[in-house]
Amino acid sequence: MPIKERAVPRKINIVWHDINDRRMESDIFFDEKKSKAIFETIKAEEKIKFIIEIDRNTKPRETKGISIKLKTATAEIDMKDAIVSQESFTKPTPY
Repeated sequence: MPIKERAVPRKINIVWHDINDRRMESDIFFDEKKSKAIFETIKAEEKIKFIIEIDRNTKPRETKGISIKLKTATAEIDMKDAIVSQESFTKPTPY
């Protein structure tokens, strides 16, 4: 993804395939104040990468299995305290 200035995320939708090759999605909602506080600890000119880890054993309707971290040149910051909710579900393919 090209690097651009963006707003602090309130929601992320992630699509992947589980261990049974089922198409899965997860909606992750962030607490705006907690997310903003995390981003304010990062220097303005510092580049950020999102690291998304998915447990491919996650089943539909589970509220765990995905972790999100921010990676800078000097640190890795866990976003777990800013996550309000997450739920994984299946969707038929194609979209």
